[in-house]
Amino acid sequence: MASIFIQLALGIGIGVGTYLASSLLTNTFTPEGLLNTVLDTFVITTAVIFISVGINYVKYLSRSNKYSPEFLEWLNKGESNNTVYKAYDIDDNPVYTGITRQHMETRLVQHQRMGKNFIELRKVAEGLTRNQARSIETYKILTDGTSQVNKILSISRKHRFFNEAMLWAKTFIGG
Repeated sequence: MASIFIQLALGIGIGVGTYLASSLLTNTFTPEGLLNTVLDTFVITTAVIFISVGINYVKYLSRSNKYSPEFLEWLNKGESNNTVYKAYDIDDNPVYTGITRQHMETRLVQHQRMGKNFIELRKVAEGLTRNQARSIETYKILTDGTSQVNKILSISRKHRFFNEAMLWAKTFIGG
């Protein structure tokens, strides 16, 4: 909301500044001319803002409709209690991507007991359903190129929702 007011103020400011510069150079300044400029730039700037908001809303709708209803039902099924994390080695290199519902410290100790040389776990995303977490984990494994320890993908490339899951994950994490 604040950005709309800033855009409006900038639009009016540019219009008034242009009018003042032009009218003072040509010695044609009038209070009525200034008032008309303020009103005109208000109307024009408001129209441009509404058109921009409308275009962004249409883009939002087209993005939200790019997934099948079946995929969205699958994706959002279950509790939102999962976290996707990256595991790092002693040289601070990301070497593994995982999913957990546990605290990071607890999961790290489990990995270390299994002989993995992880020094730290860092959250990638949290508050996810299991399938949201699986989507992000699989996407990160495939795109980071750093998951040396991961042996399998959470979502097989043959899974019926694989492509939608990868698109959703990419959009969700901004990749």
